[in-house]
Amino acid sequence: LVRLDSDARDLRRTLRTWIAAGGNSERAALTLGVHAQTVREHVRSAEPVLEHQLLAAGSDLYEVVLAHLALGDLEQPALRRANRDHSD
Repeated sequence: LVRLDSDARDLRRTLRTWIAAGGNSERAALTLGVHAQTVREHVRSAEPVLEHQLLAAGSDLYEVVLAHLALGDLEQPALRRANRDHSD
């Protein structure tokens, strides 16, 4: 993630906010005070820097989310306890 820090647009902050917004560009834009298209542009710009596809479905996004969590850049999600009376 440190590779994002060299960009003057603060891609790391945008990416962190976008992830926290559940990948919703409009909600992230409201939080950041920018246009949703700017959020999408920043996320697309982060992809080649991180060498991960973030907007496409797949495991790349999960790896980036886990990196943010490991560094403490995102709050740990609240996990619900499994209902032991029901089978998976």
